[in-house]
Amino acid sequence: MEAEAHHLTADSEEKLSAFLAAALRMPGLAVTREGYSNGRVDLTIRAESMMFPEQRLAEAKIYAGPTYHAQAIEQLVSRYSTGRQGRGYVVEYFKKPGIAELVLRLRKKADADLPAYQHGATFDHPMKWAYVSDHRHVSAELIHVVHVNVNLHR
Repeated sequence: MEAEAHHLTADSEEKLSAFLAAALRMPGLAVTREGYSNGRVDLTIRAESMMFPEQRLAEAKIYAGPTYHAQAIEQLVSRYSTGRQGRGYVVEYFKKPGIAELVLRLRKKADADLPAYQHGATFDHPMKWAYVSDHRHVSAELIHVVHVNVNLHR
């Protein structure tokens, strides 16, 4: 997506998520938009393995600050997740300049506020501008949330 950012900066969250879903689809990996899991979750990712089928949910937003980001986590963890999925994603599309600094601010705010029953501090993910947080679900399970941040500023 970042390589095609000059074509995507004016697009809506729905169109960006459709582009992402199409790019992720491959044999054995089904990605659907607006699937139902206690509401319309932005992306549902299913590994179609006979031995180890797995489903993960992703909530996507255009970056609009830490409060909006915390709402996305809350939606993913408290509304859409059943607790059965051990991992989920918050995908954030950054159209503003300075993604590196903005992501650091998101992490600092999350570590200070512990939104959506965050369990402990955030930690690094090997993908650039991505990080991970754990959140306590009402089922008492921990949901591992990977925050994937996409730079669309050009």
